[in-house]
Amino acid sequence: MKYYDPQNKRLVYIEKKATPDYWDEHWAAGVRKRLRRSKATTWATKINRCYLNPHTRITRKYLKPEQGPVLEGGCGLGKKVEVLCFCGFQCIGVDYARDTVRAVNEHIPELDIRYGDIRKLDFPDDFFAGYWSIGVIEHLWDGYDRIAEEMERVLKPGGYLFLSFPYMSLYRRMLAKTGFYRKYENQSPEDFRQFALNHRKVTDDFLKKGFVLIRKKPQGIFFGLKDELSFLAPLINGFLRYKDQNLLTKVLYLILDSLLSLLFGQMFGHMVLLVLRKRKESVPV
Repeated sequence: MKYYDPQNKRLVYIEKKATPDYWDEHWAAGVRKRLRRSKATTWATKINRCYLNPHTRITRKYLKPEQGPVLEGGCGLGKKVEVLCFCGFQCIGVDYARDTVRAVNEHIPELDIRYGDIRKLDFPDDFFAGYWSIGVIEHLWDGYDRIAEEMERVLKPGGYLFLSFPYMSLYRRMLAKTGFYRKYENQSPEDFRQFALNHRKVTDDFLKKGFVLIRKKPQGIFFGLKDELSFLAPLINGFLRYKDQNLLTKVLYLILDSLLSLLFGQMFGHMVLLVLRKRKESVPV
């Protein structure tokens, strides 16, 4: 169920609360699937991970492996950590879903996945050249201020933050203005799942923390279409089942995703990616 919070101009999703136990349960099937994966490295694997994977493509655009390690805060199963390591980056993942971290450590020990709280990271200042945060900050009822402070602390001056989260797309803003969503009035976070955030406010908050905005890009066009135009869900779900079947279907998916994002991303994108860079000089307090 979605509600609109007019004071903060964001959507509030009321479902099952996003606790560590929730994420362990959420990732359980994925853990089993990943443990059955083939470790064979082929030319198709290299193309898929280093050139087609959006996270490695974006990382490689702004960073080189020799510039320093990359952190994924809230890494879940460590899929992004794995592809970045495969492409030559030193990548570390941190997550607070203890059973998930334990399973990945046991069965994929070559990955550096650590149990921890991204609001209080066990790394020194100015340690990472890059930081990925994918669908994390929207799950915190009390806000992302402490996460943002840690991001700024552990990133090197000039380091890059790749921050993605569900946001108020143009279509969602239109629906909110017409009163389509119920107004959120119950302030209890008991069944809070996530926000769709006001990306302008998020950007302003991170600029105040010492970052500069480099790029803004809508993402998740298929999920956004499913979420807001539910009659398309069966067609999209059927298409998505085949996107990872082989290299050809992956390429076709990426072409269609890019085309739809170009045409309708601002209107229907589910998430937005902000590429931010930590200032090399300190920000006056």
